[in-house]
Amino acid sequence: MIGGILGNLVGGYGGDWWQRNRASGRPMFLVWVGVVLAPFMILYRLSDGPSTVFWLGIFLGFFQLGTFYGPTFGTVQELAPAKSRGTVVAFYILMLNLVGLGIGITGGGWFVDHLIGKGSETPYGTTLLIFTVLSMLSIPLLYVAGKRFHSDKARLAEE
Repeated sequence: MIGGILGNLVGGYGGDWWQRNRASGRPMFLVWVGVVLAPFMILYRLSDGPSTVFWLGIFLGFFQLGTFYGPTFGTVQELAPAKSRGTVVAFYILMLNLVGLGIGITGGGWFVDHLIGKGSETPYGTTLLIFTVLSMLSIPLLYVAGKRFHSDKARLAEE
């Protein structure tokens, strides 16, 4: 709970600070959060049960999840045309839930079942490790979004 709350606060304030003081947008702040926390996320997935590494990883995992919301929602709202901002944000929330809860959780359950069928000794740990690595594919995408933010905002203002 503390990690998630701190992540929300750091994500919101950090993303806004980043955008005001750097030549890139809020998503670039998430790039650096992802790069710094990536080794911890992998290491804790490989740890054996309750240990300092495991509990630190749990804390940092919820922290990282919390940091995501402020910068992404701020970016979506700032880049959406004023007359359709509410619709764009609602669609964004819908897609987060459909993909994350629909495809993500269902795919994770399917993959665990697949690994159990293949006789894996650690189907849940393996699935979580793979999904953690897959989530790191967002880092280059956030990099592109952060680099393009100001030019996209300028183009939107021209239209």
